[in-house]
Amino acid sequence: MLGNQHELGIGTGLCDAVERGLQVHDYHWDELVLMVPMGHPLCQHRVIAFSDSLSFRHIALHTDSPLYRMLDHAARSDSQTIQYDVHVKSFDAVCWMIQAHMGIAVIPRKAVSYTDGPGLVSIGLSDSWASRRFHIITRPTPYQSAACRSLLQFLRAQIPGPAH
Repeated sequence: MLGNQHELGIGTGLCDAVERGLQVHDYHWDELVLMVPMGHPLCQHRVIAFSDSLSFRHIALHTDSPLYRMLDHAARSDSQTIQYDVHVKSFDAVCWMIQAHMGIAVIPRKAVSYTDGPGLVSIGLSDSWASRRFHIITRPTPYQSAACRSLLQFLRAQIPGPAH
C-alpha cells in the first residue's frame, strides 16, 4: 500500500485501504478481453470463459506485470496452467504477435488499436475478474502535499461523467 514515501497510488482491489486510514477515490474501469487472430477456432464466440482458452498457446506480458500474475492466479484457481510461447513488454507487441498467429492473449479492451491491428478479433470474457475497477488511494487530505492534491485533482478531472 502507501508507504511513508508515497502519497498516491493507483490500482485495483484497493478498497481495504479505507481500513488502513487511507482515502479511496473512484478512478476508472476497464474490461479484459481475449484477443485472437481472425480465423482462429475461438472466433465463433462472442463471450468465453478464460479457462476455455487455456488449451491454446498464449502470449504474455512480462512476468512482473500485474496482468500476468492475475491470469496465472485465474488459471491456477481452475487447476490449470497457461501455455506461454512468447513474453513481450507492451500491448502493441502482444497484438503484433497475435496478428502473426503466434498465440492468443488477454489484454484490456482499451489497449487494442484496431487501426494498427487489422485481423484481430476481440472476445469478451465471462469471468467476473475480467471487469476491473481502478481506484486512486491517498493519504487523508490534511496529510497530502500540494503536489499530491494537484495530481489527484487532475486525475479525477479525467474521469468522464459528472464532476467529482
